[in-house]
Amino acid sequence: MTRSASRWRVALDRYRGRRPAIGEVVAAIAALVGSATATTPALAVVGDFKRDAPTILFAALGLAAVGGSVIGFALRGLRSGTVAAGPVPDPHVVGAETAWELDHKLRFSRLVVAPPGATGGRPLIVDGDRGRTWAELRLGTASQSGLDDIASRCARHEVFRDVIVARDDGVEGMRYFAISGAPRTKPGGKLVGYAGVVRDVSAVFAREESLRKARREAEEASAAKTAYIATMSHELRSPLNAVVGFAEVMSREVLGPMGSQRYLTYARDISTAGQHMLALVGDILGMARLESGQQILEESEFDLETTIAEAVALVRLQAEAGQHGIELKLEAWPRLRADPRAIRQILVNLLGNAIKFSRPAGRVVIDTAFVPEEGGALRIGVRDFGIGIAAPDIPRLTAPFVQLQAGRTRGDGSGLGLAIVRHLIELHGGRLDIASKLDEGTTATVVLPASRVLARALPRREGQEAVPS
Repeated sequence: MTRSASRWRVALDRYRGRRPAIGEVVAAIAALVGSATATTPALAVVGDFKRDAPTILFAALGLAAVGGSVIGFALRGLRSGTVAAGPVPDPHVVGAETAWELDHKLRFSRLVVAPPGATGGRPLIVDGDRGRTWAELRLGTASQSGLDDIASRCARHEVFRDVIVARDDGVEGMRYFAISGAPRTKPGGKLVGYAGVVRDVSAVFAREESLRKARREAEEASAAKTAYIATMSHELRSPLNAVVGFAEVMSREVLGPMGSQRYLTYARDISTAGQHMLALVGDILGMARLESGQQILEESEFDLETTIAEAVALVRLQAEAGQHGIELKLEAWPRLRADPRAIRQILVNLLGNAIKFSRPAGRVVIDTAFVPEEGGALRIGVRDFGIGIAAPDIPRLTAPFVQLQAGRTRGDGSGLGLAIVRHLIELHGGRLDIASKLDEGTTATVVLPASRVLARALPRREGQEAVPS
C-alpha cells in the first residue's frame, strides 16, 4: 500500500469506535485532504469508506460547522462596518499622509507616517502623540471642533469617513486634513481599537478657494461694468434727446425757413441718426438693468389684443418703409396678468426683427393660440418669410451683442433685441422658441404659462390686416 493510502487508513483507524474531539476532527480532515490528490491510492482503500462512513461523515460535519462559524463571523463584521484586528495599513498603499491605530482605550498606539515632503507639509499626528486620544491633541482652536467630533464617533464605535480638520500652521498657513477610521474587533465582537488614515487635502481646498475668489472677482467686475453702462447710458440720453429735438424743429422749419434745401436734408439726417443712437442706448440700458437684476415687473391686468395693436402701431412706419404687411391671426386674445410694457417691448422687438429681415414687400404674421399640452399656456408667434437663419446659428441668437450675417450684409443695431426679449419672457416664467430655415423665413414663439391667463376669449376672424401692404 502506498504512503497516501496509509495516511487514509491511519486517519480512519485512529477514531474507529469512539467520538473524536474537535482538534482530532480537524487533524483527520487534514489527513484526508492531504491524500485527496492521490487518486489511485484512494481507490485502493475505497472499501474502508463503507466501513468507516460514520467517522468520515462526522469529520465532514465538523468541517462545515467550523467553516460556517468563520463565514458567519466575517459576514457580521461586514454588516457592522467593523474590521478585524490586523496590522495598520501602509500610508503609501492607501495614498494617505498617516496611517493610525488606537488601542481599546481609544488612545494612539501605532502610527505610520509618510516621509517628510511626501505630502507637502508637517503631518497632523506625530510620534509624540502616542498615548493621547483624538480630543487630547492640541492643534489649535481651528481644529478642536473636528477633533471632538472624531473622538465622539470613536466613543460610539462608528465608522467615519473624510471628517475635515483644519489647522493653522503659521508659516504654512491654513491646512486641511480628511480623517477616516473604522473600529477593529475580535471574533466575538469585542472592541480592540480603531484603524484609519489621515489625508492632507489642503491642495483641494486651495483650488476651491481660488475658484471662489475668481468667481467673486468676476461678479464684482460684471457689477461694476453694469453700473458704468447704466450711468453712461443715462448721461448719453439727455444730450441725444436735445439733439434730436432741435433737429426736428429745424427740419420742420418751426421758427422760419432754413433758406436752403440742403440744410433741411442735414437736419433730417441728424434727427434720424439721433433716434437710432437713442434706440441703441435704450437697448444697452435695458440689458444692463436685466443683467443686474434691477428690472422689476410692474404687473397689472390688460387685454392682449390691445397690447398687440399698440406694438403694431409702433412699427408701422418701419413696415410701410419696406412695403411690408402685418397680418393678424388671433385664435386667442385673453386677458393677462403681466407687465404690459414688457409684453409690448417683446412684441416690438420681435416685429422689428421680422420686418428687418423680410424681403421687400413681404409680410409678417402674428398668431396666437392656447397650448392644451401645457395646461392652457398662451402661445404668441411672430413669423416672417424672409432670408431665414442657418440651424447652427439659432442657439446663438439670444446671446447679448450677437449679430449674425443677414444675407450678404451684417444686420444693424446693438445685437441686444432678442437677448432682452428672452430675459423679459423668463421674468414672466415663460420661454422663447425660435425656428428657422434658410430662404424660407423665421418664426419666433413666445410661450407664457397658463397662470398668466386670467380669462379666455372666443376665436376671432383670421386674416385681419393691421398694416396694409
